[in-house]
Amino acid sequence: MTITLWTIFEILINFYQGGLETWFIYKFLTPRSYERAKIWAVIFAVCEGCLVTAFNYFTVFEGFGSALYWASLLVFAFCFFSDNAVKKFLSISLSQVAILLITSLELNAVSSFFKISLRKLVVEQSLLRSVTLIMIQISIFIVFRLILMAFKHTDDYTASDWVTIIAVLIISFFLVMVIHELSLSADDGHRLYINLSYMLVFVLNILIFWIINSLIKKNRKLKEMEIVKLREQYLEQFIGNAESQYDAMRKLRHDIKDKYETVNELLKVQKIDETRKFISESFDLIEKSESYVKTKNNIVNAIVNAKLTMASSLGIKISCITVSDFEGIKGTDLCDLLSNTLENAITACKEIADDANKFLYLKIDRETDTYTFLIKNSIDHSVMDSNPRLTTTKADKKQHGLGTSIIREIARKYNGRCDFYESEGMFCCQVTLMADTTVLN
Repeated sequence: MTITLWTIFEILINFYQGGLETWFIYKFLTPRSYERAKIWAVIFAVCEGCLVTAFNYFTVFEGFGSALYWASLLVFAFCFFSDNAVKKFLSISLSQVAILLITSLELNAVSSFFKISLRKLVVEQSLLRSVTLIMIQISIFIVFRLILMAFKHTDDYTASDWVTIIAVLIISFFLVMVIHELSLSADDGHRLYINLSYMLVFVLNILIFWIINSLIKKNRKLKEMEIVKLREQYLEQFIGNAESQYDAMRKLRHDIKDKYETVNELLKVQKIDETRKFISESFDLIEKSESYVKTKNNIVNAIVNAKLTMASSLGIKISCITVSDFEGIKGTDLCDLLSNTLENAITACKEIADDANKFLYLKIDRETDTYTFLIKNSIDHSVMDSNPRLTTTKADKKQHGLGTSIIREIARKYNGRCDFYESEGMFCCQVTLMADTTVLN
């Protein structure tokens, strides 16, 4: 009975560890389809549990046989997640190095403290071993959570950064594996060197996290510089649009004056048909120079009218509803938000076949101190399935890959939120901002 209970306990531990491994990869990477990834995460968790159980039955330490763990997880990562290959390798390297390092460290520490050989601790069915196994699994979960927090800005890393980090992790994995193999037959005299070796590997991995933080700061500064450059471009566009609209208004006033004089002259000589034809042609010209919005904010007027005019010229149907005042939001932030969201919507519509129904919808609401910007555009396939991280598909990724980052940054700045979703065959971007009472418009 005792042997049966012990076997059940060990199998549960093995399957729990398999579940932790697939859970870590699921959280670290971006699924192509969340539902499918969840289902297959359970399947691969069972596979990992079976592999661990099989190895424990045949050997004390699987050694290089642990490559099967890597292979199984690689299949899971490459089949069901949309990230690049380097990030997939990193997720598996991190999980396997963490598990091996934690397991080896804690087994060796318990072995040294209780004066028991490591081989005996690993094989013997005892209370000490059961407590040690539980401690190891808890530690793995905690370390996984810390790693997920440390790597939450992974999109800022360059390819060379990834290669360096993965190389160090793989080297660490093999070092710990060799040290653990030696520790199985080490006597008390060599235990100090074993512990020292583990500590050196541990320090090495701490340094890796320090490097990661340095990389994050460096890449954030580079990204901020790119965002500032992009904002300057948008402001230049706004100034150009404002000047163009002012010139257009002057020309329109001049044209209207001339047209009134022409109509007056035609009526004087009783040329009614010519007058009607002239007025009809004038209406057509006015419609072509139509303004979609006229708010109390010149920046909103310039950006929205320019973008919607561009959309209309591309055969995109327009619908626009907006509030008049934008108190509590800086002009530069309005410029960034509207420029990026509308540009993204127009770009998406341009990719749809010309004979398809193209539609762009803009609605800006305000309730007390809360603004809601809702931008919808037509799609011919699910964007959230094919590109869930909403990365740019343009060739020049450095210049065009910052739109969603800027939108999210503005939402955070105004204690709001930003949501991207799909509804009724349309891609939707909804941004909620809380008015800043210190901002003067």
